Amino acid sequence: MTQDTVQQNIIATLQRLGLELRNPAAICAGEYEAYFILTAKDDDYRPAFSHVLAYDTEMIEEDDSYTGWVHDWARATGKQDRVTDVAAHVDFDDEGPSWLTYRLDGRDVRLEFTQEGDWLDPDVYDRVLKDFGTIPGRTRLFVDSGQSGVYIWVPDDNVAEFTELIPDAVVA
Repeated sequence: MTQDTVQQNIIATLQRLGLELRNPAAICAGEYEAYFILTAKDDDYRPAFSHVLAYDTEMIEEDDSYTGWVHDWARATGKQDRVTDVAAHVDFDDEGPSWLTYRLDGRDVRLEFTQEGDWLDPDVYDRVLKDFGTIPGRTRLFVDSGQSGVYIWVPDDNVAEFTELIPDAVVA
């Protein structure tokens, strides 16, 4: 079996398990490991598949880092049309609070926090996970990669088969 065939089989399996291939150009030619196909992103950080959110906790480099992260969660969970008014300010100079605001389902959310270097604030992480982490009919899985991670939402009936393909994925 050629590497291209292996890659196509993995892509087909991920699709059958409930992930939509939205950006095939993100997957590198010759990639044949399921984890790297699952988490592939293009040069603009657009993921290959729906219902996948790969991130690095050491990612905060500008105000847009938090707003981008909220939009990434909305995209991964199918809530793009339910979130609006996303804005943030990151104080890297310890001169005042950092903040993130968004409106989800008509409800305003405002988080104030102290930014620590380029690390994702844990309270922001927890709130965004609470607000965006659940998709009815899908189970949220997580692959821990140290200071980074991947969330994947698969249909409830496909969890066992998905974890055979990606053994490090655990119910989150």
